[in-house]
Amino acid sequence: MSLFSQQIVAGNAQLINSIQMQYPIALIDEFQDTDADQYAIFQHVYPINDPRFMLLMIGDPKQAIYGFRGGDVFTYLKAVKDAKHHWSMDTNYRSTASVVNGYNALFYGLAIPNHRIDDMQKWAGSRAKQQTSISHDNATSVIAQPTPEHGLFDYGIQYNWILATPKAKANNTPLLDSMSQSGTHFFALSANQVDPEHPVAKDKFTAIKLMSQWVAQEVQRLITSVRLGDRLVAPADIAILVNNRAQGQIIKKVFAVSGLNSVILSDRTSIFASNQATNMYRFLNGVLNYNQDRAFKALLGTDLFGLERQSLSTIEDDPNAIDANKLKAFDLLQRWQRDGVMAMLTFVLKTHFKIYGHGDDAERIISNYMQLAEILNEVERTNSLVTMTVTFLYEKLAQQNDADSYCQRLESDDALIKIVTIHGSKGLEYPIVFVPFDSFGKEKLISDSNKFCTYYDKETQTKRHFLGRVPHIEAQQIEQLSRETIRILYVAITRAAHRCYLGYQDIHHFSNSAIHYVLSQVAVPLQLNTNEYMQQLAAHEPNTFAYHDVPSQINVPRMEFTEDPTLLSALTYDGKTQSQWQVYSYTKLLKQNVQVDLNEKSHGDDKAAASLNVNKSVSDEIRFTLTKGAGAGELLHKILEKSDFTEAFDEDVVKQEFKTHLVNDSEHADAVIEWLNEIVRTPLHNPHHNASFSLQQLTQRQTLREPQFYFPLENTSIGSLTHLLATHRGMAVSIASVQRQLQGMMQGFIDLIFTVDGKYYVADYKSTHLGNALSDYSHDALLNDIQSHQYDLQYLIYTWVLHKMLSQHIKDYDPQIHLGGVYYFYLRGMSPNAPPNNGVYYRHITQQDIAALNTAFACETGPQEHRL
Repeated sequence: MSLFSQQIVAGNAQLINSIQMQYPIALIDEFQDTDADQYAIFQHVYPINDPRFMLLMIGDPKQAIYGFRGGDVFTYLKAVKDAKHHWSMDTNYRSTASVVNGYNALFYGLAIPNHRIDDMQKWAGSRAKQQTSISHDNATSVIAQPTPEHGLFDYGIQYNWILATPKAKANNTPLLDSMSQSGTHFFALSANQVDPEHPVAKDKFTAIKLMSQWVAQEVQRLITSVRLGDRLVAPADIAILVNNRAQGQIIKKVFAVSGLNSVILSDRTSIFASNQATNMYRFLNGVLNYNQDRAFKALLGTDLFGLERQSLSTIEDDPNAIDANKLKAFDLLQRWQRDGVMAMLTFVLKTHFKIYGHGDDAERIISNYMQLAEILNEVERTNSLVTMTVTFLYEKLAQQNDADSYCQRLESDDALIKIVTIHGSKGLEYPIVFVPFDSFGKEKLISDSNKFCTYYDKETQTKRHFLGRVPHIEAQQIEQLSRETIRILYVAITRAAHRCYLGYQDIHHFSNSAIHYVLSQVAVPLQLNTNEYMQQLAAHEPNTFAYHDVPSQINVPRMEFTEDPTLLSALTYDGKTQSQWQVYSYTKLLKQNVQVDLNEKSHGDDKAAASLNVNKSVSDEIRFTLTKGAGAGELLHKILEKSDFTEAFDEDVVKQEFKTHLVNDSEHADAVIEWLNEIVRTPLHNPHHNASFSLQQLTQRQTLREPQFYFPLENTSIGSLTHLLATHRGMAVSIASVQRQLQGMMQGFIDLIFTVDGKYYVADYKSTHLGNALSDYSHDALLNDIQSHQYDLQYLIYTWVLHKMLSQHIKDYDPQIHLGGVYYFYLRGMSPNAPPNNGVYYRHITQQDIAALNTAFACETGPQEHRL
C-alpha cells in the first residue's frame, strides 16, 4: 500500500485516471479506520473541487480504535475539516431506549440527578424536530440544552445525544425480566466489602475469576428465567466482550465449570495450534510406527488411544501389555489402510477415546478432533498414502499459522455464548452484552521495556515513530492512549441491543481504566466515589440503570442440560472386500513381508561386504574405513539430501548427521567432507552426452531429493515382475516361488531425480562396501551387486514412476527424448582420480523396457509424487 500511495501522491496520471474512470464515485464505510496513507490516496483520486467525482465518507470518530493498525482518529478529523458537506445520524434504529439512554448518559457526561434523562430526551427531540422542519416559521422552539460535565473524547469530538425510536429492531422482541427492565447493569467488586469471613482477595486473577463467576451466575439466570420475545434467552443471544484472549480463556473455563457452553469467536487460532492437533500427530505417527519405541510411547499417552492414566506408569514393565497395545495399534493401522483416516478416527472416537480430567472442555476437544479428521480426509482424497497424511499434519504443526484456511470452528451446531474481543466485535450487535473486565487497567500505559513508540504530533499533524522511550512526549502518548481506551469502551457498550452489563472493580489498577475515567468525571464533582455514583444512577434512573454487588465468594452451581438424542442406525454393507490389500515397498516386496513400515526409507541394503571377491588390502582412506552398514548409509544419504552440490558442504549439517547416525565416528567429519567433495566432482558419462558432467554442476532447481511416490497395483503379480526383470536382463530370473496377485499400493522413495540438457534421470546412492580399493568398484563388480540384490527391479520401478510423471507434466512427452536413464552411485568407489565410470553404474532404459513396465504395472491411474 505504501508504494501505491507514493505513486498516487506523486501524481501518476495514468494510475489516477484509471481509478477515476472505473470508480468515479467512492463510498467508504468505517472511515474512522482509515490511515494517513489511505486518505492521501482518496484526496488525490477524488479532488474536492472536481464535480466529476465524489467521495462519500461514513464513520464515527468515537469508534476509531485501530491505532495499532495505523488507522487513527486524527486522519478522520482531518477529513472532516476537508469535506464540504456533513450529515449526522441522530437516531439509533437497533437498540432499545433503555440501552441507548444508558450510554447517552455515560458518554454525554450527564450529571444525575442534577440533570435527568427525561430532560435530555425532550431537548434532543425538540432539536431533531427543528432540524427537520420544512421552514423556519413553523420550527419548534428548542428547549435549553443541559450542559455536559466534560468532554470525554477530546480533540473536538462532540458527543451528540442519540435518539431512541419505537421503530428500533430490538423492540420487536422485548426483553422480559421480572427482576429488572434496565438496559445498563453495573456489577461491582469492591475491596471495601465488609465480610470478615470472606475478605476480598487483592490479586488480579482472583478478581477476574470472581467477576467471571458473577457473569456465569447471571447468564444461568438469563437463560432459565428471562424471555426475549416469545422464547427464553438463548446462549447465542449473549456476548462476552473482553480486551484480550487471556481474559477470554479465563471466563471460558469458568463457564465450562458452570455447565455453560461458549466459544471464543475472536480466537482465529489455527486448528493446528490446538492440543488436539499435537495429540492427533502423536496418535497417527504412533499407529504408523508402532514398532519404534519413541513413537509408540507417545501414542500410549494420547487420549485418542484411551489408556487409563494410572496404567501408563506401569505398562513399560509389563511385556504382555506392550505386546497387546502394539497389536491394537497394528489393528488400527490396518483399519486406516483399508478404510481411510476418517473411518479409522471415527471408530477410535467411539471405542478408544477417553476424556482426561473433568471433561469441562469435552465438546471443544471432540469438535477439534472431528475437524482434524475432516481435513485429513480431504488430504487423503488426493493422496491416499498414510505416510503423506502424517507428513501433512507434521508440516502444519510446524507452521501453526494457517489460521484463515484452518481456524478452529465452533464446538457444535448448537448456539453458544460468544466470547469476543472488543476489537473483534466492532460493527456487530448482540441482544445481551457483558463487558466484565474493562476496569482492569494497566499499571503503566507505557511499558518501561518499550522498544518502539508512536504518537500523533498535533503541531505537524503527522504520526511520529521513535526507537525506545522518549520522555518528553510520554505525556502526549499517555493522553492519546487514554482517549483510545475510552473509544474502545464506547464500541463495547454500543454493541448491545437489549441490555449491557458493565463490570467494575477497585482492586487492580482500576484508576487507569476507561470506565473509571468516564464515571469519575461526573462522580468527583458530586463528591462521590465511582461505586457510590453507580448506585446513585440506579436509584435515580431505575428504568435505565441497575446496580449489583459482586460478593467475595461465589458458588456457581453446574447447569446440566438434558438432551433426547435421536437414535440412528447405519446401513449394512454387503459388498465384497479385498482382504489381501496391502501397501508394498521394493524391500518388502522381495521379502514378502506383510508388516510394512510406511515411514521407512531404509538404507540397510548398504552392506559391509556384498561381493565375494572383496580386495583384502588395507587402506586408510575414509571411504573404505568408515563404519559399514545402515548407519553409514543413512549418514551419507542425509548429507547428500540436504546439501547444495554447487556449494561447499555445510560442516554443521555433517556434524549433526554424525550425531544422529554415527555418533561414535564423529571425529571423521572433516574426512567425510573431503570424500563427499570427491564424489560430487566425479565425472559422469553416458551415451547421450559427448562431454561428461558431475553432480557438482547440478543446481538445486535441477534436482529433486527424496521424492515419495505411490501407485495402485491393479493387475500386477509376482509373475509379471519376474517377466519384467527377465526382459530387462535378457535372461531367466526368479524373484520368488509364490506366484500370487498383488493387491494394494506400491510406495517408495527415490534418492534423487535430476535433469541435464532436457533429459531426466533416476539416481540412487549406495554406500555398499565392495572392497578396499577403487578397482573393486568396476562396472562388472557393480553389475554383479545390482543383479544379486535385484536393484535392477528397484530402478525399473523408479523409472516407471518417473516415466508416468513426465508423461503427465511434459507436453509432447517422448521417453526416447526426455527419459535419460538410471544412475546408481556406489559412493565408496567414486573419485575424480579413478578410471572412467568407476563406482558409477549407468543403464539406458529402452523402449522394450518401457513396454514391459506398462504391462507389469498396467492401471488406470498413474503414480502420485512431488512435482518435478
